[in-house]
Amino acid sequence: MMPPMGGASPSSGGMVNIPSIPQITVAATPSYGIAPLVVGFLVTCSDPEAVFQTYRWNFGDGQVSTLSPVQVFHTYPNPGTYVVTLTVTMADGHQATGFAGVIVKSATAD
Repeated sequence: MMPPMGGASPSSGGMVNIPSIPQITVAATPSYGIAPLVVGFLVTCSDPEAVFQTYRWNFGDGQVSTLSPVQVFHTYPNPGTYVVTLTVTMADGHQATGFAGVIVKSATAD
């Protein structure tokens, strides 16, 4: 007799429940512009019921923040290409990280 789908056999005591870690998405608005550029960030989660305990933003320019993503804005004073990361930690200790890109140009034509 073959074991049931999912890999558990009748004698194994049941299925192993592996927790699902929500995925987060970070969107920069605007994601491109002229310095100094003020950028807002929109965060969405694959699990609307996920409860996050801590937040850690890294704006890619040496600045970090632990603010909740309800209303996060960051000013990029210098031209460059920046990778923004937001790492969230859930009550059970699992972490999820989302990324966004920001391109800042100088006011003069390059």
